[in-house]
Amino acid sequence: MKIYNKKGFFTGLFWLVLGASSLCALVSREMNILDIVFCAAEFGLAIYYIGRSFSRNMSDADQDERTQLIVQKTRATAYSWAKGICIALGILYIAVFSYTKNTLHLGMSACFGMIVIGMVIVEGIIEIYYDHKL
Repeated sequence: MKIYNKKGFFTGLFWLVLGASSLCALVSREMNILDIVFCAAEFGLAIYYIGRSFSRNMSDADQDERTQLIVQKTRATAYSWAKGICIALGILYIAVFSYTKNTLHLGMSACFGMIVIGMVIVEGIIEIYYDHKL
């Protein structure tokens, strides 16, 4: 059998390992219905991705330009939303700190601020990289 989509195959292996580790954790402790559902979902995703990686037609569909454009737009939108949510949570924790004077809220605000600063720095580095590459 030939693997046509290596990225999808490794994604499937990731979900398979995650499902196996979840199954081991389920066996070693009390079983909860929610844990069983998550374990089944992990194995289902593993089968889905590994199955798609062995199919030439599905791999070609994953590699076409329209699909790649949708993936890029989705990731860019998710990044923008994540940055906006981090900024909003940082401001919220500053407001909560000013009301409660609890230093935990100030620390949480600082954490969200560091996340946003890290995102901006990585975005700048990637922009410089692609500017020089193209």
